[in-house]
Amino acid sequence: MREVRTPEETIIDKALYLALLDLAAHRKGDVVVGNRIKCMKLPFLVEYPMFEDKKKGFNLVFFQYEHGPISKHIYEIWRDLEAVGCIIFREKNWIQLTQDGHNIASTFISEVLEDQRNSYFSERIKEIAKKYGEWGSVTSVVYDMEVYAQELGRYMKVREVPMGVTFTYVLDDEEAATKIYIPPSWLETLAIELNPINVRSITNALEDYRLGKILSHEEVWERV
Repeated sequence: MREVRTPEETIIDKALYLALLDLAAHRKGDVVVGNRIKCMKLPFLVEYPMFEDKKKGFNLVFFQYEHGPISKHIYEIWRDLEAVGCIIFREKNWIQLTQDGHNIASTFISEVLEDQRNSYFSERIKEIAKKYGEWGSVTSVVYDMEVYAQELGRYMKVREVPMGVTFTYVLDDEEAATKIYIPPSWLETLAIELNPINVRSITNALEDYRLGKILSHEEVWERV
């Protein structure tokens, strides 16, 4: 187990998180998922049982903080999804899914997540979205969960876990009982669509093309 994700794992986390937001938002019949606290806790509700069962889907490292489990990886996901136009932050830190975000998520769900090989991961994500998508807050549910506190070596309620104690780590492939299946072509697509740097490069290239600017080979690779 480790705390640092690979580039591939980072892409997978963005896609799964976007799918979770999409399923939770449309469970409400709305594009607004919830505030930051709820949108931090939803993936924990999904990931913790996966981590316990050695199922490698999400690769988020959660630890105990002031308002319960948080992950620095979620902050990175928020930053990137906002930068590529998949989510926006409304007043009072409520997170709203954009049409672009919904389009990417719904296609990913139908073509990848609902693949028979991913039935465990699909069922788990849909279960949490269906159960808690309409809820205004899931904090009390999380606080009442019994979890294994890694550094303390014992099970206890989340509300009883001291600050800084880790709940989940990144599973290495050889540690995992099973791993989510994402075709290489989809990984490449997601790497472009969910990476702010790539999206900006494509946008700039299209603008250069519109203006009739021709770039040299060296200029093209300087942007990558």
